[in-house]
Amino acid sequence: MAKAATALAPAIDVGCALVDFRVLAAQGGADIETLAGECAAHGVAELTTLGGYAQCLLRQHQCLVDDLLLLEAPRAADLLGLVGRSLDASCPAP
Repeated sequence: MAKAATALAPAIDVGCALVDFRVLAAQGGADIETLAGECAAHGVAELTTLGGYAQCLLRQHQCLVDDLLLLEAPRAADLLGLVGRSLDASCPAP
C-alpha cells in the first residue's frame, strides 16, 4: 500500500499537469466540490488544489481496501496486530 501511495501523486501530476485545476474542479469538469463531504470525513478539508484531490483519493481508496480486507477476513485487524501492523485508523466508520 505504501508503494502505491508513493506512486499516486506523480501519476496524477503526469495525467493532469496540463489541465487547469479550476476547470477540473468545475461542475462541467470532475465537479470535485461534490466530494467535499466525503473528503472531509477522510481528513482532507482542502479541495482547492490537485494535491488536495490526490490526498483525498488516496485516503478514500486506502479505506476501501481496509473495508474489503475486513469483509474477506473479519479478524484482519487482530492478525495485523500480531505482526505490529494495523488498519488505517483515520477511516470514517462505515
